[in-house]
Amino acid sequence: VQKLIFELKITRPQNFNKGFSVFSNSLKWKSYGLLSHLLKNSQIKPVFRDILVLKLNPGQKIKCECHCVLGKGTTHAKFSPVGTTFYRIFPRIKITQEILGKNAKNFFKKCPVKVFDIEKCTITSLEKLIVSSPGFCTFCKECLTVKVGNFFPIRIGRVKNKVSFVIESTGVLSPEILFHRAIFLLVGKCNEALSSLYENFSLKTSNFKKKSGSF
Repeated sequence: VQKLIFELKITRPQNFNKGFSVFSNSLKWKSYGLLSHLLKNSQIKPVFRDILVLKLNPGQKIKCECHCVLGKGTTHAKFSPVGTTFYRIFPRIKITQEILGKNAKNFFKKCPVKVFDIEKCTITSLEKLIVSSPGFCTFCKECLTVKVGNFFPIRIGRVKNKVSFVIESTGVLSPEILFHRAIFLLVGKCNEALSSLYENFSLKTSNFKKKSGSF
């Protein structure tokens, strides 16, 4: 399969006075040739169905075909289903002393990504600041600028033996499928490298034996 074709057939009535917008959900897959049998059980449709294609005036109509060329990321980056892939060392956030009452609310409001949360302290019945979502931390260091008395009670570091690996998909394939396929390709490349290494090693060994036998 090298190409998929989508059809767009829309007509705006003359008596329709409101705004008439055509979105990507109006694109219908056109089956032809062997594709009608190979992909008859597949749901082929645009990934995002709320993209504005155009707007029509009263009496206007549009009829067109959209040709989608299939390819691999090794050929061109536009075919890659991966948006962004990155990793980072997992953050460690430590509260060195209890933060209660108004101070806890100040820290909670200060964090832009809501790393902290507030819970009731069972002993004093006051609100207490806790670390609820350390993985959300972006190391903006906003919490390090807030004092409680003369102290800065928050410490930020990194867990060196824990890494967060993030795969952002364009929507064509799920991140889980992308990860498994990437591992499969990596294993294949490793096997090719090993086989090439064994072939070169055996070739050099045989040449060495021939040279040693000539003496």
